[in-house]
Amino acid sequence: MTVVAALPPDEAGRIAALRRYAVLDSAPEACFDRIARLAARKFQVPIALISLIDENRQWFKANCGLDVRETSRDVAFCAHAILEGGVFMVADATKDPRFADNPLVTDGLKIRFYAGAPLVNPEGHRLGTLCLIDTVPRPCLSDDDQILLSELAAIVVDQIEMRYATGDVLREVETRIKAEDELASAEQQLGIFFEYAPVAVAMFDRDIRYLAASRRWLQLFDLDWQGVVGRDHFACAPYLPDDWKARYAHCLEGHALESEEDTLMLPDGRSHWVHHQSRPWRTRDGAIGGLIVFLEIIDTHHHAVEKLERHRRFMEAVLQSIQDGIVACDAEGRLSLFNDAARRMHGLDPEAPLPPSDWAAHYSLYEADGTTPLAMERIPLYRALNGETVVGQEMVIAPPERPRRQVVATGSAMHDGDGRKLGAVASMHDVTREQTAQARYDEASERYRQLYTKTPVMLHSINREGHVISVSDHWLEKLGYDREEVIGRKSTDFLTPDSARRAVEEVLPAFMRDGVCHDVPYQVRTKGGDVLDILLSAVAEYGGDGQVVRSMAVLIDVTDRKAMQQQLIQAQKMESVGQLTGGLAHDFNNLLGVILGNLQLIERSLRDDDRGTRRLNAAINAVERGAELTRRLLAFSRRQKLETVSVEPNALIEGMSDMLKRTLGEEISLHYRLAAEVPSVRVDVSQLESALLNLAVNARDAMPKGGTLTIESQRVHLDHEFAAREHEVTPGDYVAIAVADTGIGIPPEVLHKAFEPFFTTKEIGRGSGLGLSMVYGFIKQSGGHVRVDSEMDKGTTIRLYLPVEPSTPRDAEDPAEEAQDFAGGREIILVVEDQDDVREIAVALLEDLGYAVLQARCGREGLTTLQSDRPIDLLLTDIVMPGGINGTQLAEAARGLRPGLPIVFTTGYAEAAVLHEGEVKKASNLVTKPYRRVDLAAKIRQALEDRSETVASALPVAG
Repeated sequence: MTVVAALPPDEAGRIAALRRYAVLDSAPEACFDRIARLAARKFQVPIALISLIDENRQWFKANCGLDVRETSRDVAFCAHAILEGGVFMVADATKDPRFADNPLVTDGLKIRFYAGAPLVNPEGHRLGTLCLIDTVPRPCLSDDDQILLSELAAIVVDQIEMRYATGDVLREVETRIKAEDELASAEQQLGIFFEYAPVAVAMFDRDIRYLAASRRWLQLFDLDWQGVVGRDHFACAPYLPDDWKARYAHCLEGHALESEEDTLMLPDGRSHWVHHQSRPWRTRDGAIGGLIVFLEIIDTHHHAVEKLERHRRFMEAVLQSIQDGIVACDAEGRLSLFNDAARRMHGLDPEAPLPPSDWAAHYSLYEADGTTPLAMERIPLYRALNGETVVGQEMVIAPPERPRRQVVATGSAMHDGDGRKLGAVASMHDVTREQTAQARYDEASERYRQLYTKTPVMLHSINREGHVISVSDHWLEKLGYDREEVIGRKSTDFLTPDSARRAVEEVLPAFMRDGVCHDVPYQVRTKGGDVLDILLSAVAEYGGDGQVVRSMAVLIDVTDRKAMQQQLIQAQKMESVGQLTGGLAHDFNNLLGVILGNLQLIERSLRDDDRGTRRLNAAINAVERGAELTRRLLAFSRRQKLETVSVEPNALIEGMSDMLKRTLGEEISLHYRLAAEVPSVRVDVSQLESALLNLAVNARDAMPKGGTLTIESQRVHLDHEFAAREHEVTPGDYVAIAVADTGIGIPPEVLHKAFEPFFTTKEIGRGSGLGLSMVYGFIKQSGGHVRVDSEMDKGTTIRLYLPVEPSTPRDAEDPAEEAQDFAGGREIILVVEDQDDVREIAVALLEDLGYAVLQARCGREGLTTLQSDRPIDLLLTDIVMPGGINGTQLAEAARGLRPGLPIVFTTGYAEAAVLHEGEVKKASNLVTKPYRRVDLAAKIRQALEDRSETVASALPVAG
């Protein structure tokens, strides 16, 4: 509900003063209009008014930004303002309960902000206001701004006073008084006026009855002058619109009404466009006596205006439909036109009533780089106004908090038919999307180029003629070329002859037919001459004629992979051979054990037969050579027994110096390059010495005419890359011992067989082919690695890599003294062996030593005997046995059944797994086949005596 302002206490005197000034309903005056425009510009508001508050209305003496001449006093903000002593302000009318429902707020103007300074005359009457209006909320004016607005209001009052003092108003009042005194003469003149008035005019009383009418009025409504006076206007013309009655009633309340256009429908069907005005007339005492109504037929004008409006709307529609932005200015350079597209480019709301003078404050202009501000003389519209023809100027429009727009501008000046400059116009084409798309395309192209050239894969593209048109950086890196050395050459130029022939004869015809190939094996030659094995996969790209125009190929270097595969195959072969030789050695050792055992038993009965003893010793020596052969096979298969101690490699090598010199002879020089502070390794000393001696012998045989043998030692670190290339290598710290000769070398085609058993490059009868095999197996079993490098006629280098011993090495145990022919005993020994002949020899040897013997043919039978009540002093068991219970499992059961029972193991070979765990992790309780009588006696006696010492230490001390 709208709150109506109360009447001021001096309302009567105020209205009288307003009448005395005779300013109401007066014509516009330039001085007042300038004040209103000045206020609007100074306070940057779209509307500024000089409002005079009449009895029932507010009438605008001057208005800027508003076409309405007057409004009702009931809804006027100014009616409230004249009640205040100073400036009356409303920051947001929608939030003020006095105005929230006011129709000037909710409809029409949609006022949000108001500030009004009262117009106070010298007598103190508030005649009206100088007010500021905006359609958006604004903060209240500062104190300085309020003073400035009040000063402008005082200037308005001064102008009213000056107008009154100049006599214009006095003469107007005197004219009216004179007109009343000379009414008779006026009536006569009025009659002449009504007769010849160029428009239709009628005068009515308060009841809208005719008092007078012009000839044109009578003709328009088809009335007779003699019979019209005193008649009701709407009775004479009942077809008139009902709203005319409402208008006249409103006019009788003191309001002057005017409509630009009205439609008048006549009874005969004719219609006219009319300009309709009504004014109240007053009696001498100031009371409203009736109305004077003017009707001007404006059919011709209306049609012209209508045509002009249609043309304007058409041109505006065309202008607004153009997707390019259009801006224009007048001859003085004032902005006068922004079409919707231009407003959007500049970040302006097309619906916002923003004055052209304020447009430039809402955006920034930059050069094409988007960072350099655009100088005034570089603005396309400015250039066009100054006579330049602007074509294709790039610039950036940057509205605050909105996306920037990249535009291309064109502009020129506008002239009328006489050549006078009217202004300038510029058009702007928004290329933001195109440039963004181009930038994205360029970025995508660059990403593709980077991906293509920088990918860690070999790529190349070939045209229809087979010429290389692009290559990746990795391709160039792998083959060692510069890009300019490659582009344009035939792709087959980089293949080996065999691969090039295969590509031309087989692969390319199939590719041209199918458009694709996968994993084709080729060999390519690098710029340096190296040959790489690759797998090539390619896909074709077709042109509009359906023919292959180019292809994209991926080349995968499999050189290292093939080498790894060869290493794996070699390792698998070595493992297979190792398993075979290990199995053969095991069975051979059992046979040798039977032979050696029987020979030793026979030997005791032939002590007085010298001839028989010699033959027997020859047979025993042959058995021992066979055992040595099996030890070499076991060394290769990594199934020998190792007795490891902490060793300083340099000391061991230097300690072998005399032996090596004697072995090499005088024609071969021996040199050492032993690094300082080489760490210790944990290794079987005798096996390492044997390995070095084997390598020295091989080197000597490779230098029949003499040469140099060099032994080196150094600490090295084998990294993950090295471990990945080699087989069975754990990254870490190693001691590398290298044995290098200057001999004939090993042919490259057989180099990979160097460590295979029974393979040798020596003449028949010069070697068994087990020396390097033994070295290989021993080093691998010790956790190390072996490498051989050789070049024909330059020599061979074999490197042994042994793991560095941990920083807290275990103390080496003193090796046991060689067993003597220990006396036997009377203890009871359980022998468990699955080979009958081997078991019989063991039983015979033990009985010969004086022991009582129990026998078992397998682990289960031995377990049954252990579970019985029979006395047993020691268990002698083979490790590897069929039947589900092996020697280590039987020993574990024996520990549970008979705690403290001594156990001695026998084996033809020792599996690497069982040599380092459980009951056989110590060498002291293991005897290997074929064993001598003295070795068996020593192990049995030691085990029995160790138990006796343990029992004795557990007895209580007498005291």
